Amino acid sequence: MPVAAGARLYASDIPIEEIPLGRMVQAVVQSIPDAVITPLSWTTEDFDTHGFHDPVTNNTRITPNIAGYYEISGEYYSAAPVTPANMDAFVRKNAAGSVPSGNRGNDGALAQSRGFHCIMTFNGTTDYFEICAFQDSAGATNTNVSSRFTSYVEWKYLRPL
Repeated sequence: MPVAAGARLYASDIPIEEIPLGRMVQAVVQSIPDAVITPLSWTTEDFDTHGFHDPVTNNTRITPNIAGYYEISGEYYSAAPVTPANMDAFVRKNAAGSVPSGNRGNDGALAQSRGFHCIMTFNGTTDYFEICAFQDSAGATNTNVSSRFTSYVEWKYLRPL
């Protein structure tokens, strides 16, 4: 049943087969500068059921168009760093602040991926999120784009605000 403009949207108003879901993967290598927080670009959509992402315009942004709580998760994969590096990946809302990943670490030459997971709210109009990568290996490092180890992000709608 359609919901009137301006009316409150409830989870029961959305049939299970229409709950917003998405998954983006990084299909093009991206350079991550040393010690610079860098939003990851998403050029390939595995699926985006409600058009939250545009792979051409602002391809780092995912803009939920239904207000509510969302679960966001994924992984940032780096090519092998040339020196031991601290790495992190996290979700940032509206280009400000971040939701800590809780797993930043220095694994030496093995520091090649970091995962992230959080639940966030979005207003359904102007709010957006980005996945940001950080590394400090004393030089730029590329993201890894391969059939097995490619950065990705997934999201799903949980409930209304």
